[in-house]
Amino acid sequence: MQTYQVPREQWPMLVTSFGEQHRRWRVSLDVLGAEIGAQPEVRELPLEGISAEPGEKGGLISIFLARSVNDHLTHLIQNPVSIRIEENDAGADAMQIEAADGTQTIVTLTPPD
Repeated sequence: MQTYQVPREQWPMLVTSFGEQHRRWRVSLDVLGAEIGAQPEVRELPLEGISAEPGEKGGLISIFLARSVNDHLTHLIQNPVSIRIEENDAGADAMQIEAADGTQTIVTLTPPD
């Protein structure tokens, strides 16, 4: 297993590449925060892609998922401050995104069947 911090200046390229490498993998998404505790947001939806816009005003991470052919979901993370990626040999990868308000979004990916 390997975990690494993604430098902010590399977010657009590395996050997009990570999303492309994991396209159609199943995504589970959990949001963790001091006020809300752990909240499951998504379970086992196919990944369409991920984008990162660092931006001068805080930035934005967008996670694109497919519920069905005609129904898509976008999860937005505003004002991200750090991104960590975990890759392991067991066939599951994860991305942890922390926002300026301390909220953490955990994106867990498993290969499609």
